[in-house]
Amino acid sequence: MRFKEAYQLIDASLSNADLRVPITPALKALTFDRFVKNAGKKMVRNVSVESLSASATNRYIITNSDYDGQIIKVEQNGTIIPFIGEKNASLDSDSDTVSQIGYWTRNQRDVISQTVTAKDDNPAAFTTASAHGLVTGDFIEMSEIVGYLSAAGALSEFNGIRHQITVYSTTQFTIAIDTSAYGVLQTGTDGLVRFSNNLLLFSKDTDGDGGDIKVYYYSAPRAKSDIDSEVDVPDLLVWSALYDTVAEFLNIDGKLQLASGYRGLAKKNRDEYMEESRNREPSFDRLVLPMQEFNER
Repeated sequence: MRFKEAYQLIDASLSNADLRVPITPALKALTFDRFVKNAGKKMVRNVSVESLSASATNRYIITNSDYDGQIIKVEQNGTIIPFIGEKNASLDSDSDTVSQIGYWTRNQRDVISQTVTAKDDNPAAFTTASAHGLVTGDFIEMSEIVGYLSAAGALSEFNGIRHQITVYSTTQFTIAIDTSAYGVLQTGTDGLVRFSNNLLLFSKDTDGDGGDIKVYYYSAPRAKSDIDSEVDVPDLLVWSALYDTVAEFLNIDGKLQLASGYRGLAKKNRDEYMEESRNREPSFDRLVLPMQEFNER
C-alpha cells in the first residue's frame, strides 16, 4: 500500500465521525507515519549494518538514514566491542591510560545558530551570524526558515529535513542541493540550525589499522520520499498503523468507545502478524523420547 491510499482510507474512516477537532493533512501524515515507524522498529526488526572506516579516533558518525538508535553489536576485525554507557566512560582520561575499549551512543542535537542567511547557489550556501563549530560530514537539521523555495507554494527542501554538510568557512557551510534557480528568496534571517549527528563514541581511540568498524542495528522502515512511496512494513502492520491513527483522532475528540474498537482492530492485526512470523521461523523436528531411543539402536 502507498502512503496516498493509507491517508485516503484514514479520511474515509473519519468522514462520518463528526469530529470537532480539525485534522490537517500534516497532522494526519505525522501520526500515521509515527505508527508505521514504531511498527517497523518494534515488530519487523530488520537488521542492517554500517561499515565505518577505522582511524585513530574515538568519535564516529553513523550516516545510514535507516539507523534509529537500536544497536545490536559493534565489532572490529571480528572482535565484539562491549557497550559501556556514557556514565561509565572515563571521559577525561587519556586514551593510552584506558585499558579496555567500550562504546556508547549519543544523539547530538545542540543548537548551532538561531539565525541563518541562505544564498541561492549550487550547492546551497548558508551563513551563520557567529562561528558554527561544524566540520565537514556533520549532519544538521534546520527549521523556521521563511521563504527559500523552488517556487511559490512548494515544500521546503530544508526545514525539518536532515542534511549532511560541507564546511566552507567558520561561519559558512553548504548542502548538496541546487538552489541557483530558486523562485522564492529567503525572507529575513530567521532559521534555527541544530546538530543532527548520530554519534558512536569509544572510551579510547580505535585501531586505525584494525579494519572497518561494523555497526549492526535494527533498521527503521524506509523513509517516505513522497505520498506515492510504498509503506515499508508488511500489510498487516500497515492496517494496524491505519487503525491506530484513526483511534488516536477519535480519542482526542472524546469518542472513546469508538476509538477502543479501532485499537482492538489494530491489536488483532499485530497479533496476526506475530503469529505468522512465528510460523515462518525454522524449528527443529523433535522425536518423542521412545522414538529417539529406537533410532539409537
